[in-house]
Amino acid sequence: METAQTIIEAGGGSLSTGETLLMRFLSEKGRRGRRAFEREPIHFGDTTW
Repeated sequence: METAQTIIEAGGGSLSTGETLLMRFLSEKGRRGRRAFEREPIHFGDTTW
């Protein structure tokens, strides 16, 4: 998903990772929510894993 953003928040600040996000939308509910993942940043704590 080229337009999706992954943001890591740590130490009182945030950093956009600039990485390409890969997601599969298998269910109907997932397909309906896909646009939100493409438009809105996805926030993580101090690590994505």
